[in-house]
Amino acid sequence: MESFQHEEDYYAIFNIPRNANQEEITRAFRRLSLFSHPDRFKTIEEKSAARIYFEKYQRIYEVLSNPEKRLIYDSVGEKGLQIEGWEIIPRQKGVAEMRAEARRIIRLRELEVLDKLSRPKGNFNLFIDATQNLSTFEVKGISCSQSVMFPCTTNSNFFASAVVNSMNGVGSGKFSGGFRSRTFDTISWEMIVEYADEMSCRMKLSRLFLNLLEIGIECGIVKNGSHYFGGVFMDVAKSLSENVTGIISAKAGTQCSVTTTLNYSVGQFNMAVASTVGVPVSMLAATCVFSSADKSNIVGTTMKFGTMGLIWSHTQRHTVSNTSIQSVVQLHYPIGAYFSIKVKRANQTYQVNFTFFEDEFGTEALGIALLLQLASYSLHRFILKPCIKKIWNKFMKPSYDDDVQDSANQAKHEEHEALIQLMRKEAVRLTAAEEERSGLVIIDASYGCNRPNDINVTVPLQLLVRNSKLIIQKDVDKNSLNGFYDPFPYEQKWLKIRYKFADQLHECIISEHDAVEIPKQIPKVELAMDTLRPHVAVTPYSSFDVQGKGGSTIRGSGIRVVVVLDRMN
Repeated sequence: MESFQHEEDYYAIFNIPRNANQEEITRAFRRLSLFSHPDRFKTIEEKSAARIYFEKYQRIYEVLSNPEKRLIYDSVGEKGLQIEGWEIIPRQKGVAEMRAEARRIIRLRELEVLDKLSRPKGNFNLFIDATQNLSTFEVKGISCSQSVMFPCTTNSNFFASAVVNSMNGVGSGKFSGGFRSRTFDTISWEMIVEYADEMSCRMKLSRLFLNLLEIGIECGIVKNGSHYFGGVFMDVAKSLSENVTGIISAKAGTQCSVTTTLNYSVGQFNMAVASTVGVPVSMLAATCVFSSADKSNIVGTTMKFGTMGLIWSHTQRHTVSNTSIQSVVQLHYPIGAYFSIKVKRANQTYQVNFTFFEDEFGTEALGIALLLQLASYSLHRFILKPCIKKIWNKFMKPSYDDDVQDSANQAKHEEHEALIQLMRKEAVRLTAAEEERSGLVIIDASYGCNRPNDINVTVPLQLLVRNSKLIIQKDVDKNSLNGFYDPFPYEQKWLKIRYKFADQLHECIISEHDAVEIPKQIPKVELAMDTLRPHVAVTPYSSFDVQGKGGSTIRGSGIRVVVVLDRMN
């Protein structure tokens, strides 16, 4: 039906933000005219095909350049440009109802913006003792925490967090707040005040030199100056090959250790090997992580051996939309066996921890732990996932005829190929210019559900590259981008890009609703599924980051040194 036809997103076609000014609109129109103007082609067929797209871009330019037409389009969409007055409002709704609905939508958007700025996070942990042969369960403890941020400027913010614990009938709590700021992208500092059983104050100051070396100073004081604390920390990271990165970390103070890590990452597989020599813990650790193409399923295994004994843990994480379920089995010889399940919904995390064996270890502990992990996987794979899919197909997914859909997809594919042919000449010119200055070159790009029918969008994305940067705004309907169409309606789609920048290869996978900004800091890959050192992270290919204790990041090969004084009164 006509009322359900997909309306084109003018801003996505021009690849500009919704608050773009006239200069940005004109620049985008000129960019599209470079490959769509009929005078650029020789044959009659090419001129006719180009004229269709050029007239379309010209019509969009006229709408966005006219303040009145643009206001109508922003308010009610493409249909409002053809209908005058209040005829655009459904007959079953009056003017008052429509205005109330508009106010509600505005409030929801304001709350969404506030949530993104404040980034509230909550955690709930429950600790259950099941050591009595699973006959009885005893709640040993509970923990709740909440944190929030109050941005002042783009480079500074206030933050606050609170934690409440109760373990074995003994309660405790802690409140902390502080201020964090970054100046000139090279100097950062923060001050934190904490109050638990006693008050403490800490301050950190660091500076980044040449994006390679960061030097910082940290000092703290507890309870009216009776206790000073501090330490020394250093990170050295080096990309050894295209897929291998080495990290050496050292720290001294209340705890002293030296850790060497080798990380191998290729495609959907990541492996890390680490050795730690220190006081009070020395150990060897190895981790293997497998992930699906869309990162919705992650499986990881970690083995540690050292002065604390032998630890084996197995992690499974399944993600659906913005909800993830993670289960972890841990066998700690000779201490016991543990199992935890964590559910993360948006910014809230709920975790339940089970203790099955303590101060003893046997085949029974191993069997129960493995059965629990198998049960959690089976529950998700064979019960929850099929049920959710059936509910979606029956109640939420619109019904359509397969033959009609196949015919529509074929027509879209033919239109897509015709547009690609018009774009190809300009894309070749831009690619040559980027290669000449070692800029951004799109090697391969696909859009879809990681299936054989995914569409190739290498040429359209190369046309969007300007000044060695590719930027697509967040929440832009990527189906409306030039050279794109929806190959799998009603399904989650992904944009996979392989590109070359500064003569180095990179790869990224982006959700259809997320912003695209490359080249950029590549998303970090956890080395040990939250079981290895959380302050070190690496990325595939030849890009890598080292994140310090203060949250700052060193890009490339570099050293981070933090020097503080340690004195006890």
